Amino acid sequence: ECSAFIKTGSQLYLSPVYGNLIYACDSIEPVYQVHFTGKSFPNDRNIEEESIFSPDFPYLVKNNCFLSERFGLLDYFSHQVRISCVWDRTQNHVETGIIQNDLVPDYRFFPRWGNEDYLLEEISPSLLRESFSELVNKIPILNSINEDDNPVLVLYKWKE
Repeated sequence: ECSAFIKTGSQLYLSPVYGNLIYACDSIEPVYQVHFTGKSFPNDRNIEEESIFSPDFPYLVKNNCFLSERFGLLDYFSHQVRISCVWDRTQNHVETGIIQNDLVPDYRFFPRWGNEDYLLEEISPSLLRESFSELVNKIPILNSINEDDNPVLVLYKWKE
């Protein structure tokens, strides 16, 4: 999962996991709210007392969140399916769906850092070897990776 803290330019944000508010750290005031119309988790209930991954959980809650000057990216689960939401902040346009990762099919993509052109994510060597052996076999340099090695960095370029 991503850190709850996001730095975009000089602004630092706090985005608690499973919360639907994003705060500016300089004021600790909410600056963004994720609305799941009719499916938002009630403010008067404690998320810690819920089984949010249960197939019977009736609400949607934000999981990871990432912001850049141009884009916002978050994910949430709906009936145990991970859904991503991309927000073009310059055009105020939102798209939701399942991200198709053409590098590693069915991989749970989520960036740790990014800017206006690229996103950066890491994959642990053990996860890479266990879950993506076909990819490891296709790329010769990955064959030499051991479980004790540093994470593999994956650089993604935003589509225009």
